[in-house]
Amino acid sequence: MIRTLIIAIVMLMIAGGRPAKAGMVVSEAYSPYNEGSDGPTWIELYNDSDINQVLSGMRIISGGVSTQFPMLVVEPYSYVVVCDNMYGPGSFESRWGDSSGIWGDRSFEELFMIVEMPIAPASAIDSIVLLDAYNTTASLLRWSAEAMATRSWERSPTTGDSAIQCPLGVGGTPGEINSTYPVDNDLAIESLTVRRSAGQCEIAVQIRNAGTAPTSTTELTVTELIGPYFDTVVTVDVPSLASGGSLSITKTFPFSDTYHPAVALLNDDDRRSNNHRRFMIVGGDYPPIMLSEIMAAPSTNGGGEWIELRRRSDTAVNLQGWSIQDASHQAVISDSFLVLSDSLALIAQSLNEFIASHDKVSVPVIDPVSWASLNNSGDIVRLVDPYGILADTCRYSNPSIEGMSLAREPAAGPSDSWHNSIDPGGTPGTSNRVLEESSDQAVLTAMPQTISPDGDGIDDEVVFRVVATVSAHCTLRIFDRNGRVVRSLLSNQLLSSNEILWDGYDANGGRLPIGIYVILLEMEGGASVRRAVVIAR
Repeated sequence: MIRTLIIAIVMLMIAGGRPAKAGMVVSEAYSPYNEGSDGPTWIELYNDSDINQVLSGMRIISGGVSTQFPMLVVEPYSYVVVCDNMYGPGSFESRWGDSSGIWGDRSFEELFMIVEMPIAPASAIDSIVLLDAYNTTASLLRWSAEAMATRSWERSPTTGDSAIQCPLGVGGTPGEINSTYPVDNDLAIESLTVRRSAGQCEIAVQIRNAGTAPTSTTELTVTELIGPYFDTVVTVDVPSLASGGSLSITKTFPFSDTYHPAVALLNDDDRRSNNHRRFMIVGGDYPPIMLSEIMAAPSTNGGGEWIELRRRSDTAVNLQGWSIQDASHQAVISDSFLVLSDSLALIAQSLNEFIASHDKVSVPVIDPVSWASLNNSGDIVRLVDPYGILADTCRYSNPSIEGMSLAREPAAGPSDSWHNSIDPGGTPGTSNRVLEESSDQAVLTAMPQTISPDGDGIDDEVVFRVVATVSAHCTLRIFDRNGRVVRSLLSNQLLSSNEILWDGYDANGGRLPIGIYVILLEMEGGASVRRAVVIAR
């Protein structure tokens, strides 16, 4: 009797330890194979049998590299996910969990077993091969078309070993049924955007019923992570939705800090991977940095385009992952750890050109990873943080004046309007001086500042650009070094913006001698601006 029992136990162990012919299946894979991807490499395996599967002795081939499994038992009809980076920045837990640093502290993290082991990242066109203990292919998942690097490759019931990309906004379904398999109850958070609104945090959540059956009335809960615990911030009722129906929810709530990790949650259903969305709450201290001054149309030899950033508090800010965007491009400021400890910093299109033209600037000048050239005829400049949140913006629709920057007042906040700088060439690295819309000031620039009117076609004349915020009667006169008027270009004329040419000749058409000449712009009301031009030979 005892001998019979022992033999039965041994046979059961052998049956459980030897993989069934179609027991383990490679069901999904994710690998950040190009720029713009997020998260680690992970592979999902499914035990499609009614007996335990022991993975010891089995190997997985990813990216052409073979890795052997440790001692691991997978229960019948259950999942195991293997990944190359479990915790920390850019890890599986930070992307597919709640970013608490602990796996299993939320209900959607308790669905499956997860194991960290060294697996090579796959490429855009690749395959995942699972070999059994006898070096025979137990399962294969392959893809043959390069597509979005932020989405996983899933096994589909209609494509066999060929994978298709996960269509869900979460980018993958690790540890649960693939998105290509329909389920009855599947209420999904499709997108979540965050922005600062009047010192509070505003979130906009798009919810869709991706299941085949109508949903029941449920709740959307927002929780923030405080230490190892989550506290509820706000709860919103979600009404019943028909299959394919969608709903937009916008909610604003107070928050005094700059950032805080949070999770938006729907109640559990048949597919939990899209029931949660991790994000960052922003509050009254957000953004930590802002746009301060923009040179979109630099003059010749003016140092190229540049953007000035201003830190809003005494706390240092890591610029890694921050980016500058315009209407159609994105430029990453830094892809590595870069601390801004000064109150101001400059991002230069060309570091060498900027330093050559602004050698006295004392604040940090950053050579960004890339640069998106600004449109002189109008553009929108966006400052975006590492979490994809729009931190600040500047929109200008009028053509930029060559050599003139757009700037904020030193005490202005992110929502304040922009003005032309009073100073030609701007004030990079120092306090801004702006031409306010209600002022009677004007800006006078002279390009070039040295002319040689000898008829050779090179610097024969100077272009005076006059910019004023209000229409006013202006007088523009040229004086020699003895204070005598040698030419009058404007005489009490109504002018708001214009260009005036001077050829270096006096009022009688005579060629003026070499020397320094003072240009005086006088406006109705008493405001005046002076500039100097040199005539050389």
